[in-house]
Amino acid sequence: MAHLRFLYPARSSEHGGNATTARRISQALESRGHVCTVQQISREEAPKTILQPDDKAGAPEVLIALHAVDCAPATQAAAAEAGIPWIVVFPGTDLNGKPSRAAVAAVAEAQAAVALAPHARKRAVELYDRHDIEAVPQAAQALPEPRGGAPLPAHAPALPENPFLIVQPTGIRSVKAPCVGIEALAALAKEEPRLQLWIAGPELEEAEAMRLRETVAAHPWAHWLGALPQDELAGVVRRANLILSTSRSEGAAPNSLLEAALFSKPILASDIPAHRFFPGARFLFQDARELRRKVRAQLENPADAQMAARQLRETTRTQFDRTREAVAWDRLVARVMG
Repeated sequence: MAHLRFLYPARSSEHGGNATTARRISQALESRGHVCTVQQISREEAPKTILQPDDKAGAPEVLIALHAVDCAPATQAAAAEAGIPWIVVFPGTDLNGKPSRAAVAAVAEAQAAVALAPHARKRAVELYDRHDIEAVPQAAQALPEPRGGAPLPAHAPALPENPFLIVQPTGIRSVKAPCVGIEALAALAKEEPRLQLWIAGPELEEAEAMRLRETVAAHPWAHWLGALPQDELAGVVRRANLILSTSRSEGAAPNSLLEAALFSKPILASDIPAHRFFPGARFLFQDARELRRKVRAQLENPADAQMAARQLRETTRTQFDRTREAVAWDRLVARVMG
């Protein structure tokens, strides 16, 4: 068994998708007997820092970079210095726009390259001109069971009587379009005073965070809770009537939607390739009008939405199995180690 070091961008939040993916895959590989450490790095991180031995596990034997643009060049340099294999993973934001020459060159040197969904593999091949990229769909990992009966964060606003609570777990950056739901549902909120929208996620782009603050200030039924630890997020998701994603781009089935599905929560998501992969076409909206129509339908007939959510939970358990992901990664690591 090997010591594997996962590297994800320093600019990522510890509550964000990159960190969640690193923790989940490392836990999967630990279940197969490997020792894993997780580290944040900058684009200019020195090989010495990346290769720093762990007190218990010693020096890493395989490096795994979770971002082609932000992590691959530094990881490639460290792996070359140490003479060890490395793997690059495309989590999603590295598939938006043209990557740097340094990123493309580094990706070409990795012993293996992994996308987290079939559509993401296709995009990665186009951008990085590497045709042996593998697709290893990520598993669904449940949020922790909330302590004390699903407590809400202390700073969460009071809810109206018989609320219909929409929760949008997302990092605050332009590609996630965090203001879209508020703007699309404003007219419906005037008709339905029990409608509430809570956005839970860290600030990742200052300009988008400022725009969200201004949008929330103009709509008193909408609130931004900021970044939440996993147990508080679990409580918020448990309380939700609906989980929303308005993202314009995702590299795989979003962790937040997989987590919601395991809690049997109704989901609505923007019509993009990742969301067609999961949760699937019946849960998507193409524009503001369709979002309002589908939210109204759930307000008026929650039983149908709950039935669909229970069906999606079973699909999620079957298609996004953690053991399957662990086996796939174990085989990949064995192959790159020769």
